[in-house]
Amino acid sequence: VSPGCQARAVPSEEPKTKWEEMVDQFWQYVADVNTKMDGVVDNLKSSQLTRELDGLIRDTMAELSVYSDDLQNKLAPYTKDAGERFARDFAVLRDRLHADMLGARNKAAQYSEEMRVMMEQNVDDVRNRLNLYTRKLKKRLGKDTEEIR
Repeated sequence: VSPGCQARAVPSEEPKTKWEEMVDQFWQYVADVNTKMDGVVDNLKSSQLTRELDGLIRDTMAELSVYSDDLQNKLAPYTKDAGERFARDFAVLRDRLHADMLGARNKAAQYSEEMRVMMEQNVDDVRNRLNLYTRKLKKRLGKDTEEIR
């Protein structure tokens, strides 16, 4: 500082009051809640259940084929007719099991989709209510802030 100069610090903003800091923290909390709700919706959208059921169906069908081939090889020397009948019956049972497992997977996917839609509706409802409440609260806080000043 040069002799004869009068320097003074000019604050760029008035320091926030504790009340204003708490209001800012509240808005930060609301933003965090919105972000977390979006994360929940995204998790519901990516259904791992369907992928796991597909893997289970594929593995079960492979095991049944190995079991059928092994049993046919063991029965072949004893009787050809019984082996052929067994192969037909086993194929029918395998196809029925496969169809039932696909049906279960489709039902699970349907229920998962219904749950996702329901969750999205609930999240949207909560978000709309929260937005309405925050707008009212912000308006009220603005009025209260003006009254305090």
